[in-house]
Amino acid sequence: MISINFEVGEPAELPYDSLVGVDLSGREFHRAIFYGLNMSGAIFDNSNLEGENLSRSNLMNATMVGANVSFSNVTECFAVCADFTGANLSGSDFSGADLMYAKFCNANLSGANLEVKSLEFADFSNAIFDSETVWPCGFDVRKVGGLKAEG
Repeated sequence: MISINFEVGEPAELPYDSLVGVDLSGREFHRAIFYGLNMSGAIFDNSNLEGENLSRSNLMNATMVGANVSFSNVTECFAVCADFTGANLSGSDFSGADLMYAKFCNANLSGANLEVKSLEFADFSNAIFDSETVWPCGFDVRKVGGLKAEG
């Protein structure tokens, strides 16, 4: 049994020994604290992860397709090959994270901090960003498919 704490409210008890490869699609994890956990291969598709703490967690091969991960702390996480396709990542802080080979297709990156350790081979096809989105020095997201929001 794993207990997930939240910034506000009661902990959630999950009937797993580990979060590695677990399918948690469509679940409510608003302001959950996943700090430093190994969630490699976990599936959070269409889940609400708004305002959560994923700092220093292992998200290798995890999927958050269509998930709301807005205004979350994802600093220094290991998210190699993670799939954020169609996710709302607006206002999230990925500073220091390793996002090599991650997928951000059709994701909302408005106001996100992507000043990360690595974006090598990441896919930003049709990802939306704005003037508040922070990129590593010299990185041009338009060259890898990103689209700047109008206005």
